[in-house]
Order: sequence, then C-alpha cells, then structure tokens
Amino acid sequence: MSITLSDKQVLTSLRSLVEENREKVYKSPGDSALGICYYVHQDVEGKKSAGCIVGHLLNRLGIPLEDLEEAETNGAQAAMSIVGVTGVSYPVQTLLRNIQRHQDTGKPWGEAFDLARKENPYGDPYAESKA
Repeated sequence: MSITLSDKQVLTSLRSLVEENREKVYKSPGDSALGICYYVHQDVEGKKSAGCIVGHLLNRLGIPLEDLEEAETNGAQAAMSIVGVTGVSYPVQTLLRNIQRHQDTGKPWGEAFDLARKENPYGDPYAESKA
C-alpha cells in the first residue's frame, strides 16, 4: 500500500486526536515494559485496535491495522516508510518521533504533544502550517 499525505493532513489529524485524548496515558499491552509501544493492540478475543498515538494517527489517516502490524518495533519515521506513507516532511516526522518518545515515558498525550512541539529542532510545524 502507498498513501501520500500532506503535512497539513497529518498535523490537522494529530491536533484533533490529541484534543480528544489529552489525558490519555499509553499503556503497553500485557507485560510490556514502559518505553515499548505497539501500533496495534489485540484483546483476548482477538479484536485488533490502534495502540500508541502514532498508531492511532496513521490508522485515522487511512492505514489499515494489518499494515501497521508490519511496522511494529520501528520508530515513527521508519513505520511511516514501511506502511508506504509519503509526502510528510522531515520536521513533521520528527514531531511524531518526539511525541512517541514522550508517550513511551508515560506522559499523557497532551503533554507529549506540547513537549514535542517545543523541542522540535526544526521549529514548531504548526507555526508554519494553517493546521
């Protein structure tokens, strides 16, 4: 599968996702240690759902859960490449990587989002976009 996404699409969807889930704290499934996230979770009945913040975002943007499973154990930037996402700038990919990193340390999604925006070495992508 290949999908071209614009920075604006990613940023708009990310902002909505975070606004809907500011207090959400990611929990790895089962006995997984803090710091390990999964794009897809599976419950005891075998039902699959998006897991971490980047998994939720990419699934919301049209990437099937089955494709996201192929990207497990990879960071946000590599996962996007594996599932065939193109068109997203490096600064936005870096923002996603940093959000994921903060999420993996137990920070709520809203705080992870705010921190990642502040520390992006390329500046805040939202300042450059109308998203």
